[in-house]
Order: sequence, then structure tokens, then C-alpha cells
Amino acid sequence: MRLSNMNRLLVLFFVFSMPLVYAYSQKPEEAALKSGQEYFSKQMYNESVAEYGKAIEINPQYMEAYYNRALVQGYLGNFEQAIADFTKVLEIDPKRADVYYNRAVAYFRMNDFDKSWADVAASETMGFRPNSAFLKELKAKSGKKQPESES
Repeated sequence: MRLSNMNRLLVLFFVFSMPLVYAYSQKPEEAALKSGQEYFSKQMYNESVAEYGKAIEINPQYMEAYYNRALVQGYLGNFEQAIADFTKVLEIDPKRADVYYNRAVAYFRMNDFDKSWADVAASETMGFRPNSAFLKELKAKSGKKQPESES
């Protein structure tokens, strides 16, 4: 079967236009999330936070954008903002044990040991195994030997 010139042009058009169709089919919030990840990989943390914020503006329920922004905020030492974003993730999906643990670390960095222990306990009830070095440090700084729920 031989293709006419017109059919060849149509085939070439479709082959070369597919990447463009894919690029334009990506949701704007996904593009912003990807951009935030790229900025983070380049150690451009403030830009990364801004891109995650754009993704959240586009889709206020975009859990992954809140989670990534919380991680970057924690990395920057902005623990209040990190806690707020981790809390938003938990409002969307309360079964994220890793988020409870990461929020526990942020509370710890703010010396809010009771809330840190509460989140450690929540993560453990979901099967998460907190880092033993972190637990040792939390025990030492809080003066407690274990979370309240384990007493």
C-alpha cells in the first residue's frame, strides 16, 4: 500500500504534533508543580515555593503541591508555613502517615513537643516507623520517654 503525498504529510503532521498535544494537554497545576520541582532541583527554593503556590491557586485541593511546598518550607526553616501546608494535606487525606511524621518534625523544630509526640503517635498507629534518631532527640528534648498514647 502506497501513501499519497497528502497522506504522507498528514502522517508526518500527526507524528510531529503529538509531543505538542501532550505538552498542551498537561493541566496548568501539574505544569506549576513540575516547575516547582525543577526549581528545587536547582536549589532555587523561593522560586520553588512560588511555583507550588501557583499550583495551589489553580487547584486549592492539589495535595501534592501542598506537600511539596511544606517540605521546602521546612527545609528553609519556615516551620509555621510547613505545618500549615502539612495540615492542609491532612485535611484532604487524613490517612497520610508520612505527613503526620513530617509535621511532627516541624513541631519539634518549633519546640512544640506535645504536638510533635501527638503526630508521632498518629503516624505510628498507621504503621509508619519514625526515624529512631529523631525519636531519641525528641525524648531527650521533651523529657518524655514515649508518646502519651503509649503510656
